[in-house]
Amino acid sequence: MLNTFRSFLINKIINRIRYLRYTTNYISINENNLNKIKHISRTLNKKELIARTEKNKINTFSNYFSIKFKEFTTLGYTIFSVEELKKISEYNQAFKFFESNFSNLELSKLRYNNIFHILELNLQDNNLRKFINIFIPFVSNYLNILPVVTTASLWHSLPNKNQNYIGSQLPHFDPEDSKQVKIFLALGDINKSNGVLNVYKKNESIDIKKILNNNKIEVNKKIPESYFKNYNPTELNLNKGDVAIVDTFACYHFGGRVKENFRKQITILLNDPFCSIYPLFRSFDKKRDLIWDFAHLSYDRVKKSKEFKIF
Repeated sequence: MLNTFRSFLINKIINRIRYLRYTTNYISINENNLNKIKHISRTLNKKELIARTEKNKINTFSNYFSIKFKEFTTLGYTIFSVEELKKISEYNQAFKFFESNFSNLELSKLRYNNIFHILELNLQDNNLRKFINIFIPFVSNYLNILPVVTTASLWHSLPNKNQNYIGSQLPHFDPEDSKQVKIFLALGDINKSNGVLNVYKKNESIDIKKILNNNKIEVNKKIPESYFKNYNPTELNLNKGDVAIVDTFACYHFGGRVKENFRKQITILLNDPFCSIYPLFRSFDKKRDLIWDFAHLSYDRVKKSKEFKIF
């Protein structure tokens, strides 16, 4: 009895420490608060900040990527065409691997979130790394820091049985940070009939947030489309092999409204490592890869993990 109570008490203490380390648990999600958290975390993790700044000094990319970067910073989204990406050997190797490995999926073995089936991808996989590394300079320049890969997964969406849209099928923004990058790789053509991603421009999304605030509606919830009636989202129609990149905090978006066939894509989230979903207090290991070896520290991973290490 005493041992049981002791274990219960220890777990309570550990969970409280875990709770306090992750500010996403207890801050109000808005741009100002998220930026404050980053400032505090950078101050507390000075050694890591210096290491990331050193690694991030040289980030150049091609003229095509430069054009796309300008478009991305203006709109909050852009599309890289498969024709241009095929000029990169690492892209061809990675896409060939994805095609051969994800052509025939046993959906019953994938996690289902009531909207689509999800397969978490192995961040140690060389082909996945080859693909993501193509965009690291692009993301680093946007975030002004060497980013971490938080998640990488395959999404497989089937037709909706009804028109009562839920979750990410409704307009929303992602709350992890005030600037973040999500990469969408189309493993087949994606259009209006099979769940195209709809994105509101960055400046329109700012206006929408102001309207919601004036109506005292929480801006980080899934929002009824009636509040978006004066704005037209852009459909990010993708050909097989195209890549869409979106700042999913800056831009309201929705997708997955599959009417026929199916939608299959790889989705990758890259973050500033000092944002709200990473712990304020953490040790710095020089041997740890600054891009790839931090995902296990992200809040969702730790929350799901049975094993929890305080430091």
